[in-house]
Amino acid sequence: MKNFKNVSRSIHEWLGLTSGLIVFIVSLSGTLFVFCDEVIDICAGQAKHVTYDTAISKKPYDQLLRNFKEKHPKRELFYFDDYKDPTRSFRVASHEKLKDFRYTYINPYTGELLKNSKSYWVFFYIAAKIHSQILLNKTGQTIVGISTIIFLFELITGLILWFPKRWNKKSKQASFTIKKGTKWKRKVYDLHKVLGFYVLIPALLITITGLIMSFKILNDVTQEIFGGTPNGHELAEKYYPKFEKGKQIVPLDTIVNNLYQLNPTAHQVRLGFPYSKETKAHFFGVAAEEIGLKTWKNGHAILINGYTGYPVKMPEELENHEIIEQTIFDLHCGFWMGMTGKIITFLSGLICTSLPITGFIFWLSRKRKRKTSKRTA
Repeated sequence: MKNFKNVSRSIHEWLGLTSGLIVFIVSLSGTLFVFCDEVIDICAGQAKHVTYDTAISKKPYDQLLRNFKEKHPKRELFYFDDYKDPTRSFRVASHEKLKDFRYTYINPYTGELLKNSKSYWVFFYIAAKIHSQILLNKTGQTIVGISTIIFLFELITGLILWFPKRWNKKSKQASFTIKKGTKWKRKVYDLHKVLGFYVLIPALLITITGLIMSFKILNDVTQEIFGGTPNGHELAEKYYPKFEKGKQIVPLDTIVNNLYQLNPTAHQVRLGFPYSKETKAHFFGVAAEEIGLKTWKNGHAILINGYTGYPVKMPEELENHEIIEQTIFDLHCGFWMGMTGKIITFLSGLICTSLPITGFIFWLSRKRKRKTSKRTA
């Protein structure tokens, strides 16, 4: 047992030293992403709401988007958000050559552009790219994936090292509490050991779902197990309505109203646009109680036929693919239990961010102690 723990300690230390910096960066950027929706709303300020007058109706969505394009002709529409709440502004997400993502808030009754916010760019692009790729594209994605595997082994070996030799009052106190009145070295050790134990289950959940999203083979296996299908996005393209030159797309109001009717409990609708104008015969819609930057509550994504305004019937395995994919993302980002899930994930992320720091400080102090012991000997 002693030899097993020594081996586990060596593995834990060297794997931690190898991946510590990446784990720190990925954990910190992921932690910042948890409350992205709340931060985006704060950045919107007063533009989030408008004065509601029962005598004035909302302008058609097509007209609101034309107003936007007149002001920003170089920007491409990504999606827009509509709300049942009559005091909420109309929100447009746009980009310029798939960069400089922005939210634009528009008064739905007057068409006035209220505010442009780069909060979308900061959280959707920068934070997400740092978290998944450390801004190094495919190379960074590989580095993050490998570091996540290492972190999984760190969690397992950490649990082995945490487990006391004997269960008694003293060992329980040392395992579950941070002892008061100790020197800083012991304090650092306790922070690493005790907090690492308490964060184990959410950290495992975040790590495993992160691996599923990072490695296609794991994602494919997960899809197969839960009734989905691998390569769901590619297969879904076969069901996209074919573009017919000269044929008119139905008014966006028709599509949005249909989405609200499909989900009577919905308070918000998001309608996404295809990347290619040449194949603009379909839209991606979501009607849900609440829709955030990358997730939604009590709703699911729907492929819309632009010529009819109604959903395209998809095979069950493709519908399951979308549900499974969204569930994995919700579990990874803390959106699985509302605000409670976010708080748990945020605190877990902070602790995971601290583990490479406390681990390195403790390792460094032990190394210096060994050198001092050798000199005195």
